[in-house]
Amino acid sequence: MIDQIIGSKTINFLYVDNEAADLKNLEQRLQRLKFNGEFSFEYHIETCECYSQAEKLLASNSIDVLLADYNMPENKNGLGFLDYINTDHPEIIKYCTREISQIR
Repeated sequence: MIDQIIGSKTINFLYVDNEAADLKNLEQRLQRLKFNGEFSFEYHIETCECYSQAEKLLASNSIDVLLADYNMPENKNGLGFLDYINTDHPEIIKYCTREISQIR
């Protein structure tokens, strides 16, 4: 079980999406999963609406998991952003999604 691997550590998520509704939806999904007993670890979520904000947050925060929307209005897609971030932060778990509904 993931809780045994994580132990008592708080998992810090960074979710990058230009859709405000999707940003809120992730928090609701995680709350529902925790309430249903699918995990018991503590978590904290930082959100931002563009890659430049994400880069600033990554520089000043300890992030464990980075979720990036594939379809962003900026000049690189989610996969390109994750490749770029991987250069400086190979330790971060990274996911690219088209819609937050893909995360269960």
